Amino acid sequence: MALLEARDYQVFGVDISQGMIREALGRGVKASVLGDLRYLPCRPAVFDGAFSMHGGLSHLPTMREKTAALREIDRALKRRCVLMIDVPNPYRKDRGETYTVQWQAGQQRIGLRGHAWYPGQFEKICGDLGFSDIRFLGDYALTRCFGQGSRKLILLAKRD
Repeated sequence: MALLEARDYQVFGVDISQGMIREALGRGVKASVLGDLRYLPCRPAVFDGAFSMHGGLSHLPTMREKTAALREIDRALKRRCVLMIDVPNPYRKDRGETYTVQWQAGQQRIGLRGHAWYPGQFEKICGDLGFSDIRFLGDYALTRCFGQGSRKLILLAKRD
């Protein structure tokens, strides 16, 4: 939660899991609601930025759903904004088009199905949404460009 401590941000969290909402509230996110990224519970053009961490968008199986989610996120963003999304690197040997990850949910571990995102998919959708500064990074230091050996695929897109 260094992001919350780094600056005077007001963070609004949305998650489809009530357990993750409780987790966010326990970690200092002051406003979190149960919701689906494809149908955000907010007015249009209210946020300066959006971020999706830990591969949350990887659970959307089709390009139609991926596009719908990014359009819905865009609907909630102001014209001048920043978008940051992290997903697993689709080129990793332990991944593929579809994969299962184990996630700790309270006292139990559950398997979640993930679906690959590729840089070209992000580029196409974000370009269609008017983002002109689109970069791909390979780590959270935000200094290393994405490569096939990166652990993560991090999209950083800005619109002025």
